[in-house]
Amino acid sequence: MELKRIGFGLGSISFHPKVDEVPASSARQGNVTINNAARPGTPAHFIVSNHIACDFEHEGVEQHEYINWGVVVTGFDGHARYGEVENAAARKLAPMLRALADEIEETLKENDSQPEPGE
Repeated sequence: MELKRIGFGLGSISFHPKVDEVPASSARQGNVTINNAARPGTPAHFIVSNHIACDFEHEGVEQHEYINWGVVVTGFDGHARYGEVENAAARKLAPMLRALADEIEETLKENDSQPEPGE
């Protein structure tokens, strides 16, 4: 399979402010106990969607694929330049896709080592 063309662009970017952690609590009001579960906090972050269009060819057959891949970017505040955030997101794409490919290959190896049902 050969990659023939790729088009890469950014689809959207959104900022999500920091959410503080909330510890578990329990309070009693008369004969009623109110229990609140803990909630983890999250850092301020951006979510950047990346649109990737690509064409592959395999034995004379062309195949067009379109991927929308979201990336979380931390380390910037809500006033950051979008270009900086987009570039930080783009730098994460290759490592994320490599990790995904590695996991797919590992799963295939495990599947290949399993006997077929009825064998």
